[in-house]
Amino acid sequence: MLPSFCRSTVTVLRARKVQTRPGAIEHDWADPTVLSITRCAVLPVSTGESSGEARVGVNVTAALYAPPGSDIEIGDRVRTVSGETYQVVGAPQRRESPTGAVSHVRCDLARYVG
Repeated sequence: MLPSFCRSTVTVLRARKVQTRPGAIEHDWADPTVLSITRCAVLPVSTGESSGEARVGVNVTAALYAPPGSDIEIGDRVRTVSGETYQVVGAPQRRESPTGAVSHVRCDLARYVG
């Protein structure tokens, strides 16, 4: 069970899969599937600067805590209540409570600013 501070609603954006040519499937972000998940928390994890040849940017990471059974997948994007959009990094993790039941889902999130 998630703690009482998990009160946010996040929007999950999922790219539609389109066949561009025989045997080739691509992700189309022009009109993504939109899902809402309630009773969540998005907590900051870290930030760090990265510099390329011509610009400096910031990598921002966060952790999403969502209720058991939340429909979230590798590659989805998550929009927070404050309007920030993150990419789901890696596989969502189903966490168990000491009783063995699924307690919550945790996802690593990342976004690049700059």
